[in-house]
Amino acid sequence: MSLRATIELSLRATIELSLRATIELSLRATIELSLRATIELSLRATIELGLRATIELSLRATIEMSLRATIELSLRATIELSLRATIELSLRATIELSLRLLRTTIEVSLRATIELSLRATIELSLRATIELSLRTTIEVSLRTTIELSLRATIELSLRATIEIISLLKNGVKYDFIKKKRHTSVINKASTEPSSNLFVWNQSLLSGPVCFSPEFSGPVANVTVPRGRDAKFTCLVRHLGGYRVGWVKADTKAIQAIHTHVITHNPRVQVHFDDHSTWHLVIEKVTEDDKGPYMCQINTDPMISQMGFLEVLRPPEIDDEMSSGDVVVTEGEMATLICVAKGHPKPSVTWIREDNANITISDGHSAKQVHSWEGEKLTLRRVSRDDMGAYLCIAQNKVPPQVSKRVLLHVHFHPIIHVPNQLIGSPYGTDVTLECKVEASPKPVTFWSNSHGEMLMSSSKYKVSEEHNKPGGYSVHMRLAIRDLTAADIGNYACVAKNSIGEVDSNINVYYIPPPTTTPPRLLPNFIETNRVDQDDNRLTSPGFVPAGQTPIDAGDNEVFKTYEGSGLEPWLQRKKYEKGRSIPTSESASLPEIKPLFHDNNDMDNSLGTSSSNTQYSSGFASGVSDSLLSQITKNFALVALGLIGGLVIWP
Repeated sequence: MSLRATIELSLRATIELSLRATIELSLRATIELSLRATIELSLRATIELGLRATIELSLRATIEMSLRATIELSLRATIELSLRATIELSLRATIELSLRLLRTTIEVSLRATIELSLRATIELSLRATIELSLRTTIEVSLRTTIELSLRATIELSLRATIEIISLLKNGVKYDFIKKKRHTSVINKASTEPSSNLFVWNQSLLSGPVCFSPEFSGPVANVTVPRGRDAKFTCLVRHLGGYRVGWVKADTKAIQAIHTHVITHNPRVQVHFDDHSTWHLVIEKVTEDDKGPYMCQINTDPMISQMGFLEVLRPPEIDDEMSSGDVVVTEGEMATLICVAKGHPKPSVTWIREDNANITISDGHSAKQVHSWEGEKLTLRRVSRDDMGAYLCIAQNKVPPQVSKRVLLHVHFHPIIHVPNQLIGSPYGTDVTLECKVEASPKPVTFWSNSHGEMLMSSSKYKVSEEHNKPGGYSVHMRLAIRDLTAADIGNYACVAKNSIGEVDSNINVYYIPPPTTTPPRLLPNFIETNRVDQDDNRLTSPGFVPAGQTPIDAGDNEVFKTYEGSGLEPWLQRKKYEKGRSIPTSESASLPEIKPLFHDNNDMDNSLGTSSSNTQYSSGFASGVSDSLLSQITKNFALVALGLIGGLVIWP
């Protein structure tokens, strides 16, 4: 029973579970399929309906908008065109009508106005003109007639009277009928109606009487510098009614006629004094104004005089044709050119800016000159002494004179001169090394030590240069070594370089001991020294010998004699002594025992190492006189020997 129940329960459970699972799965699948189908159908329907509605709405809206826009545009265009046409037509018609009306109105008004004005004007003008013309004509004619007649009558009568009086005084018979020359006043009077009254005077005054215009003096030439004012003067007599004119003769250009300036040159003016002195003034003249100027009078034939205007121009140097700075190598030829222009032609003078002489050579000989005349200055085989600035001065007596500065550069290989190649000094002192360099172009200079290191200004070294020659080709180099030490001993080189070459020179710095200041050896005032006596050949060294010691023997009396008068005589005193006796002194008993300098000749030989007795004695005496003297002599010999050895080593 239990098995069955168990099986039944299991089967039931299994069936229930399977059914449940089957139902759930089927329901899920059915629901999913139905949902998918429903969604797809609904979406399709929705999309189709939406698209249709959208398309319909868009089409409708588009059609409506396009129709509206088309209608509006067409209406606007139609209205504008119609308005424009209407306005144009109306304006044209209105303008034409108004113009026509204006024309007719103007014509009518002008006609009426002109007629009225002409009538009134003609009447008034004719009346006024006739009255004024009659009055003025009568007045002028009467005045001129009276004046002319009076002038002609007075002039003719005076001239005739003067001429007749002069002829009668000279007793000359003159034919008045054959001569037909008349004065200008008479000729003019003959043209006037009133001159008929004076016809008889023409034949009377013809002949030698002539008052035609003439010049009372020549026209002077004018010479002025450029930029100044020029003034011509023309002197005239009996000008009368004629006129004075000024003409530039070379160009035929009329400058002025009488008081009127004809030329368009604003610098030309005309002045006159009492119609007898006429001036032509040209302000601020230029070179174009130079030339001949003619003063003429318009007689028949014309008379004239001529003056020449000369314009002076101060000197000017043409930089394009002149030399700039010139660079040459030493030994070559240099040519300096200076071209000057002016009127009159200027002269050119060459000098040196430093006032030194100029060396001029013709290939065979050379001479020194302070200045040189000419546009070209040729220097043959130039040297470094020719280097510097040259001035070309142009002058032609028209201020101001001008000048041009030309620099001459002479290139050459560097050269070094060392005043002292051996320099000795004690430690702790300052030492100065010097080199004199000459080079062009300007060299690059520096100092180096024995290790090849370049030396610069510092607490140990001070480097300085001094340029002496113009152009800077001579350089004085100095190197100061402060507080000399053992590390500073050695060779130092001064080096100079430029574009042409390089050169150097060595200076040897060595140590020398400082000078000693040993005080001189002084003898007590109680010491007595022996001296050679004329009767004895014995000799003792300077100093004293205690009792019981044997003095030095000497056989040469000349040893001490050579020191007479030499300043050492206070060390030697004349005393009598016996052979083998000690030096007699008054206080020898109280002195300590002092060894003699030399006991015998053998000691002296051993001490000095010489074989000559004279040398032994003199050397022993010298050593006894002063030890410092020998030491100083030895030092001097050592320094001289060291200097000679150093010179042989450094000698190139």
